[in-house]
Amino acid sequence: ARLGSHYKHCDLEKPLVGWYTVTSEKLDSNCDVNRQLFIAKSYFHGNNNFPVNYTKAAKFFRLAADNGDPEAQLYYALLNMKSIGDEYDLEKAKHYFQESAKQNNIKGKLYYAIFEEKCENNSTIFKKLIKECCDSNDASSLNLYAMHLENNNSDLNEFIDYYKKAAELGHYDSLIKLLNILEGKSFEDYLELSIGMFNEDILTRLIKFYDERKRYDQS
Repeated sequence: ARLGSHYKHCDLEKPLVGWYTVTSEKLDSNCDVNRQLFIAKSYFHGNNNFPVNYTKAAKFFRLAADNGDPEAQLYYALLNMKSIGDEYDLEKAKHYFQESAKQNNIKGKLYYAIFEEKCENNSTIFKKLIKECCDSNDASSLNLYAMHLENNNSDLNEFIDYYKKAAELGHYDSLIKLLNILEGKSFEDYLELSIGMFNEDILTRLIKFYDERKRYDQS
C-alpha cells in the first residue's frame, strides 16, 4: 500500500495478532490511521493471520476513511455499493468516492467517474473525471474512456487513440481491442489503421502477450 513519509516510523510488519485491545475511538494518531488500513485489508483478504471478516474490515476501512486516507475512502465506498460488511448505501458510497477523488487519488477518481455515469446518469461529471484520469496516464482510465467513446459512436480515430495509449502502458485488453478493430476491415483500411496503431512498443508487448498465452496453453 502507498505510505506517506510521515508514516515511516510505524512498524507495519510487527505482528498484530492480539494487538487490537483498545476501543476504535482511541485510534486517532497518524500511525493508527495506517494501522487501521492495514487491519482493514488484513480482515478483508484474510491474510497476516487475520480471519476473513468483512464486517470488521468495513469497520476499519471506515475508521481510516474518516481519518482522511484516500485509499480507505475508496475501499469503503465500494463496500457500501456492494453491501459487503455494511449496509447498501449509495449516498454514503458517493460521499466517500468524492472524498477520495478530492485528494486526487486516481483510482478513487476513476470509480467516482463510473459511479456518476452508472448510478447518477451524469455524463458531464463522468467525462470531466475520466479525462483527468487519462491526463495522468492511467491505463485503466484510458481503456475505459476508449470503450465509452466507442459505445457512443465517436470518431474511430479518437477512440483508437485512447486504446493505443492504454496499450502502450501495458493494458492488454486495449491491445486485444486494437486487433479486434482490424478484423473485417478491407486490406487498404487494415494497412492504414495498423500503421498508426502498432508502434515498436506495442508490437513488443503484443509479442510478449502471445508468448505468455502460448506457454499458458501448453502448460
